[in-house]
Amino acid sequence: MDSLYQFVIIWYLQTRGKAVFRLEGPDSDLILNTLIFNSFVFCQVFNEISSREMEKINVFKGILKNYVFVSVLACTAIFQIIIVEFLGTFANTAPLSWQQWLVSVFFGFLGMPIAAALKMIPVS
Repeated sequence: MDSLYQFVIIWYLQTRGKAVFRLEGPDSDLILNTLIFNSFVFCQVFNEISSREMEKINVFKGILKNYVFVSVLACTAIFQIIIVEFLGTFANTAPLSWQQWLVSVFFGFLGMPIAAALKMIPVS
């Protein structure tokens, strides 16, 4: 079900992203593609957190005790910032505004309450 949420977010950005973010000009496609890429990566990051405990709602309990897990998440986020903000030509990305970053991370985060709601559905 989480993959359906991610599909809807990516589809929405692909079809309505330019209008929503008021993207115009020669770099609008590159910025939109970067937004889509960034949103997808953060959907994956938050999905990793949600998947940490398959049956428990509180996926944050004890998370800081798992240094490898936290390190992987931190490296993913740091590398994502580097790729988007500094490797433009090499990675075919464009730097994003702080508002665009906030929306990208928020779209990723929204998958967590959806995952928590799905965990509440009894399975026999």
